Amino acid sequence: MAQGRLRTLAMNAREFFPFRTRAGGIPADERYEYGESTAEGGWYECVSGFDRLRKEPVCIKTFRCGEGLPLEARLRFLMEMNALAGSPHVSLERVIEVSEKGDGTVIRLITGPLAGVSLVEMRAGGGLTLPVGAVIDIGLAVCGALCHLHGNGMPHGDIRPDNIFATDPARHDAGVVLGGAGLWRLRQPYGRRGDAPAVSELLYLAPECFPVPGVPVDERADLYSLGLVLYVLFTGTYPYRSTTPWELMHGHLAVCPEPPSSFNAALDTATDKLVLALLEKDPTHRPASSGETLSILAGLKGIELPKGARVVSRGTGVAFVGRSAELERLERALAGTAAGRGCVCVISGTPGVGKTRLLNEFGARAARDGWCVLTAECRESGRTPFGPIIDFLVSYERRFALYRRDDRERVRGHIARICGSEARSLVGHVPGFAPVLGELPERRTVRPDIDSEARRSITCVFHALAEAEGGLLLCVDNLHRADVDTLSALREMLRLIGNSALMIAATTRSDAGEWPGELRPILSHAKVSLVELGGLDPVDMTEFVALALAAPHSEVEEAGRAVFERSGGNPLVAGELVARIRDTGILGKDGDSLVFDRRRFQAMELPGSVAEAVASRVARLSSGERSVLDWASVMGREFDVTLLLRVMGSVKSGADAGYGPATRLPGLNRAALDVLGRIDRAMDAGVLERDLEATGRVRFSHDRIREILYGDISPQLRRRMHRTVALTIEEERWRGRVVNVFDLAHHFAVAGDRAKSFLYCLPAADMARSRAAHREAERYLSICLRILEEGGCAMRGTDLARLFRECSVKRAGSLLFLGRNDEAAELFRGLLETATEPEDAAFLHRQLMQALYRSGELDEAREHAETGLGLLGERLPRTGPAVAAGIVRELARFLAGLALPARRPEASSSEYTKYDLIFWYFHWHGWINVCYGGIRLTYIALRMAVIALKHLGRSRQLAESYSFVFMAFAFLGFPEMGRGYIRKTHTEDFAPGDLYVRAHHEFQRGFYFLLRGEPRAAREGFAGSLDIFRRLGDRWEFLKPLNQSCFVDFLLGEFDSCERLYREALNWEGTAFEDVMLHGWGFTALVFIARGEYEKAEEMLFRHYHDLVEKNLSFPLFLNAMWRGWLGLEKGDSAAALELLRFALSLERTRVIPPMFGHGVHVFLAEAALVRLADAAPRDEGEIKGLLRECGGLCRAAVRRSRRWRYFHGRALRTMARYLARTGDTRGALRYCRKAEETDRALNRPYELALTLAELSALLVRTNRFAEALEKSVEADALFKRLGVRRNEDRARPVNPGESPGASQERYRALAGIVHELSDLDDEGEVYRMTLDRSMRLVGAQRGALFTADETGELCPAALVNIEGKVPDSMTAAMARVHTENGSLIATYPACQAAEGPGGEPAPLSVLCVAATGARGAHAVCYLDNCMVSRAFSESDAEIVRTLVAQSLLAARALGRGAGQREPARSEEPDKNPAAGEKIDSVRRYIEAHYTNYMSRETLATVSGLNPDYLCRQFKLRAGKTPMEYLCEVRVREAARRLAHGDARVIDVALDVGFESLRTFNREFRRIMGHSPRRHRGMAGVE
Repeated sequence: MAQGRLRTLAMNAREFFPFRTRAGGIPADERYEYGESTAEGGWYECVSGFDRLRKEPVCIKTFRCGEGLPLEARLRFLMEMNALAGSPHVSLERVIEVSEKGDGTVIRLITGPLAGVSLVEMRAGGGLTLPVGAVIDIGLAVCGALCHLHGNGMPHGDIRPDNIFATDPARHDAGVVLGGAGLWRLRQPYGRRGDAPAVSELLYLAPECFPVPGVPVDERADLYSLGLVLYVLFTGTYPYRSTTPWELMHGHLAVCPEPPSSFNAALDTATDKLVLALLEKDPTHRPASSGETLSILAGLKGIELPKGARVVSRGTGVAFVGRSAELERLERALAGTAAGRGCVCVISGTPGVGKTRLLNEFGARAARDGWCVLTAECRESGRTPFGPIIDFLVSYERRFALYRRDDRERVRGHIARICGSEARSLVGHVPGFAPVLGELPERRTVRPDIDSEARRSITCVFHALAEAEGGLLLCVDNLHRADVDTLSALREMLRLIGNSALMIAATTRSDAGEWPGELRPILSHAKVSLVELGGLDPVDMTEFVALALAAPHSEVEEAGRAVFERSGGNPLVAGELVARIRDTGILGKDGDSLVFDRRRFQAMELPGSVAEAVASRVARLSSGERSVLDWASVMGREFDVTLLLRVMGSVKSGADAGYGPATRLPGLNRAALDVLGRIDRAMDAGVLERDLEATGRVRFSHDRIREILYGDISPQLRRRMHRTVALTIEEERWRGRVVNVFDLAHHFAVAGDRAKSFLYCLPAADMARSRAAHREAERYLSICLRILEEGGCAMRGTDLARLFRECSVKRAGSLLFLGRNDEAAELFRGLLETATEPEDAAFLHRQLMQALYRSGELDEAREHAETGLGLLGERLPRTGPAVAAGIVRELARFLAGLALPARRPEASSSEYTKYDLIFWYFHWHGWINVCYGGIRLTYIALRMAVIALKHLGRSRQLAESYSFVFMAFAFLGFPEMGRGYIRKTHTEDFAPGDLYVRAHHEFQRGFYFLLRGEPRAAREGFAGSLDIFRRLGDRWEFLKPLNQSCFVDFLLGEFDSCERLYREALNWEGTAFEDVMLHGWGFTALVFIARGEYEKAEEMLFRHYHDLVEKNLSFPLFLNAMWRGWLGLEKGDSAAALELLRFALSLERTRVIPPMFGHGVHVFLAEAALVRLADAAPRDEGEIKGLLRECGGLCRAAVRRSRRWRYFHGRALRTMARYLARTGDTRGALRYCRKAEETDRALNRPYELALTLAELSALLVRTNRFAEALEKSVEADALFKRLGVRRNEDRARPVNPGESPGASQERYRALAGIVHELSDLDDEGEVYRMTLDRSMRLVGAQRGALFTADETGELCPAALVNIEGKVPDSMTAAMARVHTENGSLIATYPACQAAEGPGGEPAPLSVLCVAATGARGAHAVCYLDNCMVSRAFSESDAEIVRTLVAQSLLAARALGRGAGQREPARSEEPDKNPAAGEKIDSVRRYIEAHYTNYMSRETLATVSGLNPDYLCRQFKLRAGKTPMEYLCEVRVREAARRLAHGDARVIDVALDVGFESLRTFNREFRRIMGHSPRRHRGMAGVE
């Protein structure tokens, strides 16, 4: 059995390696004898063998690369193994030969046998307990091997115990052999294999091997792996506790390991320091090279290294310098995001200033702090729609592969809950994202005529991921190069980001000229903050120079200043200057110190700007390197190395796989070696850099480098090069490889190859359309149409005319999606002229109708609707009788259809297609009639319902038709008749998962409650509709509930909410006609009118008034005229108001206007007529009577008409009260005004209520009811203040024109002024003193006393005026009597009585004593008298004084110490009652024992038997915090303990300690502990 298997393996070897040469007389395919298999995996096999030529045993390793392995990785592996074969090392596995199969899918590596056992086998055999010195010997041997590899530019990539073989651990120079070098290049990256990696694969990977933003993978990754090996050997334990790949990844990224000495007391501080330095998360904080590590290890051992052992790593780079203020600002924004306040931060600066470096540093720090960080770069605009979004999803896909099953289900659950089936659309963009989504409901096409589906899916998915991860950071580089579709998606995300845990950090150039037009509104958005980035300061620049030159800071200060002066602090320019300093020896040694030659530095021609620095860098390239980079610049900012090799002809598919001695590269020609070498040198020179997000891809390190290289190529040569690139990509496509069709279309288009360009622009357009990237689709389709027009596409067997029509229809459709309705309409008109088939013409008429409707050309849109319906066999009734007959006919059909079960026909049938087109014709025609008004809407709604019932079945169309049926009944004034159809759309699931159906149901529900006079319930419905349309991103639909929501907010007095909605709508990108609909309806203008901001209201209402007139939009025109009429009333222009309101009345009589609004014009008209009467010049009595009769008729009509639709009923009643007051019927006026107050209170209309109260107050003054008048006035003022409305006294004018105010009214005004003064005082005594003083002035008293009742009811003096010493007994007796009776006393004494009273005090001639009651039973008595005048006081005076004293009690109560309700001052000391202290302690103990349970203030009050307010106050005085704050702290402290000593998930810990959500837990943990829970676990050293 074994022999048969070996023969098969040998035959396979000959097939894979058909060598043609002989070595030593032995045929190449017979040189090696195969033995037993020693190791086998999914992609490799290792067998023992024998080399017949060298007469020695060997190890034969076979690697199956597969199609997914980048060609560059395979070539570099062959090069590196060939180099090792010619340059062996004592501590490295000996390489004898490397060869590959002809097609490069299998590689064979022949190595010498590995003697000894691996460290893993030693551990399994119990031999892992090694002395510290032996471990250091192993480290020296491994580090020596790394020095050899790194010196040849080769990272090992797989340092782990099972690749380290020990024969004699006591000898560091020969006892250890390191195997597995370079094999990492042949492995598929863990995120691209389609399955999750095993934990063992990730144990010894460096953090930068995971998706950490902006951190390159270089030789320092080997040092991290070495540090892990040493840690395990020193301690016998692995530093990170983990059971899943994700937990292990988190450990590598965020957990700080315990010092090794805490496990092994034999280790000293120096050893601890070295191991922990090797395990630094940031590569720049590790030892700079393997040579430096080797010297440290040798120092620990106390030995001297052999000469030449120190090797400097090629990938050390420069550590991050400066930018502390900018980083702090970004981290503050990130902390706010963790608390649920998502935001966007854009780093802006000039080229080369370090924007990308700052973004990468910020992202890396966030990743180490436990955040989910996804990165992307915006490449050349117009190449791949949604390019950065796709990169984000691919990056998350790789991260998701590491999660354990329950974490995956948790993420999928969040996506399903927030996104529903909408997330399915993302699979078309990123097929590999399907595993992340899991099993979602069947995706339905939500709406075929908008382009927001992809954008809303993107928005929903990222918000779902942010919620699932507890925080999501998206890092976008070069936002100014983003394609328009990405920017559109970003604008969509901005609308919801404020209430999420999502943060977007991006970079862009500060030059606004570099920004595309779509970027400007994003950067000016309220939720976007710009972080302006300038150059480094002198101190940071000196640090930069010191790190770049690896020199002490003190010795390069002068060089740092010189570099700063020349570069202006720009790091890109500074880097070029430092390179010149290093290369020219300007910084030389003088003994043991460095000396900077400033004179030589200034004399050199050095770059001083970014352009010069880039040009200098390019100028240093050799001609060969320049040739390679020219081709790379044609391919783009970033390019695939494999494709570049094929473009340059360096590697041919099916290359010769011949075999030769070790000095030759098998299967690889010399040109490929040269190209790869030139790429490496360009990377060393800083011209190129690795793309960290894509394996096998390289990019230019700066935009300007590529621009210079590309600009230097002549136009003719550039076109030829683009064609070569395109043909090479096309060849890859024909070989079955996945290529980017957008790249093909781009390169062929630039090359000027019209036939090939058309061939790929058309599928590129289709793919863009499928992704809802209509801007890119329109661009590609324009190219196709231009080629067809010029005759550049001559394909055999193709109907070019038909192809031209198809492209035109697709382009017009994209224009329609983009809101370029006029262009789309023009294109559809042209297509209609050439349409021959009725079905095609009907479709084009429908598309043209939609374009015209959205452009506001409603007349022409209606004409095309009728024409298209005629082509489909439908005839619309034109005359009134015909419409009425049609309504009766369709109503009968509709009722008959309801009795039959609805069927669901096949959507692919011709019948379904026809009637679906007819249905949407009627749908759009219905909305046209909403704007026009008229009973035709009823016919259209019924016809839609009949078509849906009979031909379309239970579908979204049926739900839409029911909504229209309800709307038709509502417009006719019978909303109750249509209510059942709203319920049907909700209870009968016509279209499961269809968000449009749900949104329209919510809208119609809100409209129904609005008609019923229930504005709060209506607001809920409109809010639900707004929320869905906001998520869907459909501005057109969003405006419908928005306008109604603004009206409801106005009714409810929520003026700020109304303005917020209006500003939100302004931030959306929309068409001109959508702006007409936003401003023309004018609901937001009502708020401006109410607040007296007449200029804003006028500007809004007039902005599109002429458009409404020109387009004859009856309903919005009616509303506009009515609101402008009200504006005229408020401004006092009654003549203009009357003219506008009469025009609105004419529309109401000739069109079907919803009665809710239609009756309002009668109310405003009556008010305008009354104002005109008051403002008119004096006329003869007969004319005035005639005007009064006209006003009375209008007022009575307004009251009658508004009785059913009550939103204007309160205003109608108030207007009627004004009319009655004008005729002298004050009692009737009061009656109507009180009815208006009752109506406005019932409808909860605070603005109208405030106006009514002000009116009622004025009427009450006329009847001398000052107390009630003042009460109403104060309430009205409070309402005006809450609404932010300035009180306009002209709004309350019930008096006759020309009538002068009486004395009582003057006194009332004075009383109102005194009350305002009292409210401004902050001392109780001052309140009472002012009250008494002002009362005496108002009634003409000489002496006065004000007494208030204490808790026992006894009167105590509060204020005295002109009374010295004891209060006279006559006063106290009068006050006691009045206090007892709670009434008033007005007395007059004749002058002939005694001139003096008892005791010699003056005897009063007039006495006024009144009792007043305030809030909560507060009581006071005021005594006033006059010794000079008899009969000085009246009942009116008593009412005035009683009102004023009552107001003083209210003012005192507002200060917290009202009379009769005096509260003792709250002590700042805890209650010293021992019983109270014991109860507080019992609450503390209860919290500590039951912190996992739900608790509230009431719960704790019940436990303690104390009042909740008293409990909270006393608890805070004793503990320094409230009980709920103490509970939160107990929970957080316990969670911190569990995180430090356990391995439970963060969310599990949060729920276990009593928190209800992860977001709340994260926020409170950060507030109390100062860092995140994951950071706390990392600081504790426990995963």
